[in-house]
Amino acid sequence: EFKRQKSKYFVFDGSLGYRFKPKGKVVALTADEDGKVKLDVKNSLIIDKYGYVANAVNQQRNFNKLANDKKIYKIVISGGSTVAGWGASQNEKTWPALLEKKLNNANAILQQYQEVVVINTGVLGYKIANEIKRFADETSYLNPHLVIAFNAINEKWGYQGNPVDYALHGEQYRMMNGYNGLDLLQPKLLFPYFRLFAKFLAGLDLKFNKSVLYGYKQKDYITLTDQQLYISKIKQFNALAQSINADFIYILQPLLGIGGKNYSQFEQLMVENFFGGEEFYKISWSDYITKAKKFYDATLPGLTENYMYNFVEIFNNTEETVYSDPRHYNDFGQELIAQEVYKLIIQNFHKNSIL
Repeated sequence: EFKRQKSKYFVFDGSLGYRFKPKGKVVALTADEDGKVKLDVKNSLIIDKYGYVANAVNQQRNFNKLANDKKIYKIVISGGSTVAGWGASQNEKTWPALLEKKLNNANAILQQYQEVVVINTGVLGYKIANEIKRFADETSYLNPHLVIAFNAINEKWGYQGNPVDYALHGEQYRMMNGYNGLDLLQPKLLFPYFRLFAKFLAGLDLKFNKSVLYGYKQKDYITLTDQQLYISKIKQFNALAQSINADFIYILQPLLGIGGKNYSQFEQLMVENFFGGEEFYKISWSDYITKAKKFYDATLPGLTENYMYNFVEIFNNTEETVYSDPRHYNDFGQELIAQEVYKLIIQNFHKNSIL
């Protein structure tokens, strides 16, 4: 049986592993002025009563009524921390919230609908396997017109080589058992030996409790590359969306060091100081970006369907800082993403491929 320990930000979920705690909040890691890791307790995201990231601090939506309201154009956005808004200064600055605001000024859509509602179902650390499971079991009943999956980087870390443990890999297993780094970094628990001990216990749990993980690392399961499984999951997500008559868009997310963006001075500091010897990123930048590039390079040839879009280079034309840390976007980066997704939706809407 899973050990269900208390978490400040998550609640245990027997299917998904964990989810955001309803009516809670979550804080994010960011970089300080020297580009080093810091826990930003000021920038917190508010979670609504359903466990979704709210698009506004005081948002009070009734999703039960929303599900059957045919006058509202509904968009479900699925992903990990880059969808949830990690790096944004407030809920209203996350790119799904900005997208909702932009779309509610779009004449093409408002000629047919009274309002556009964007539902942010991103959760820190989620892989596309979690997204599919949550959509099939939960958010599909919101009857969305459009589903957007925005992800990639989480897929590379933690996958053990077979589909059985894909959604219950080491990182998420530690999270759902209370070994969450954000909780361990609270002021009362800043002692380094305590953090090391917690990680040691988490490692033992993974080593000896394989039966709980439904075949974790077992050699007699089908083995796929992470790219093979990832592409197949994207196609599965599209099929599920189509099964409820929803359009589907997949977006390969941008990442610092991938694509042709020139680093700003601050981004260069993050490259030099954010990784290596820190609590959360002991891997060196060189090793990290090498693995990331390998995954992206192997994934790109598989993005052949007309609903698949590559956003890797959307920041290339700006010299400004768009990242709050090497994996997440600041307010300016969130704005640029919202603008690109907005253009994508409007272009397709005019082509009558999204209705």
